[in-house]
Amino acid sequence: MIKTKYPVIGSLFGIFLCLLLVLTASASVRAADPVTCAVHYRLVDGTALSDTAFHLYRVASVGDDLSCTPTKEFQKYAVDLDDPDGAGLKAAAETLSAYVARDHIAPLDRGVTDATGVVVFPKTVSSLESGLYLLLGDSVTVHGVTYTAEPVLLFLPYQDETDGLWVYDVTVAPKSAPRIDSDTLSVVKIWKGDSASSRPESIEVQLLKDGEIYDTVKLTKSNSWRHTWKDLPGGCDWQVTEKAVPDDYTVVVGREQASFSVTNTLISVGKNPGGSAGSSSGKLPQTGMVWWPIPILAGFGLLLFLFGWLRHRKSEE
Repeated sequence: MIKTKYPVIGSLFGIFLCLLLVLTASASVRAADPVTCAVHYRLVDGTALSDTAFHLYRVASVGDDLSCTPTKEFQKYAVDLDDPDGAGLKAAAETLSAYVARDHIAPLDRGVTDATGVVVFPKTVSSLESGLYLLLGDSVTVHGVTYTAEPVLLFLPYQDETDGLWVYDVTVAPKSAPRIDSDTLSVVKIWKGDSASSRPESIEVQLLKDGEIYDTVKLTKSNSWRHTWKDLPGGCDWQVTEKAVPDDYTVVVGREQASFSVTNTLISVGKNPGGSAGSSSGKLPQTGMVWWPIPILAGFGLLLFLFGWLRHRKSEE
């Protein structure tokens, strides 16, 4: 029991503390909500793709302003993660998937789809931290056709745009497409946000065959920043990476059928590749911590204090 020379103030202050404790406890419960990710993998016609392995990687922590800070495994890649729209996340996912394959990065979690084409994470770990995750699926062959899963970057958990509530049980349905088998592949370098005079004289591009480096080529102004590979073996998964991204640039690798594009964009002043402008850490919004009641409670407490003080003054008159 709180004791004070002003009983009214003491009672009101006690009520205020109780309210504060209740709301704080509520925030803590939300912060402890477990995060799950259910992967539903099917063909366009609805056929479930069973026995397909999916791998989950925690790419970055996420700040209150949705800025991303890469995890230790992904710090060295100059991929811009602060473009939260669908196109930006898709391009970043494609780019990171090749680096994961080339550098043999171990996944945080792994699972195999069941007979209904579903696998739920966490699978081999006890829990999933909040953050930005990369989901990659192995190739699978059905009736003689090999399908590949589209890499996916997703926030776990994420905030529903309709009601603003945090969704902790996330469902994702990666697209599947027949593997492109072509004995000819091409790549083109694209520069953005810079001038020709500031660019390096050359860059090196690596062609990956089933995750291993198959060939490395140099792109320069003299070859129009282009190259074509011919007479390639069939039945392989092909990817392209930039061997070393020039300083002060980010990289995005895109693909359209048998053509790859490697885009280097000059970094804006004050912005770090793979992270946010001037930000290296931050509180995760996905923890569910509720900060908005604090100023309201502070104001409420002040009103209670004034109310008790006025009551006390009145009783002394």
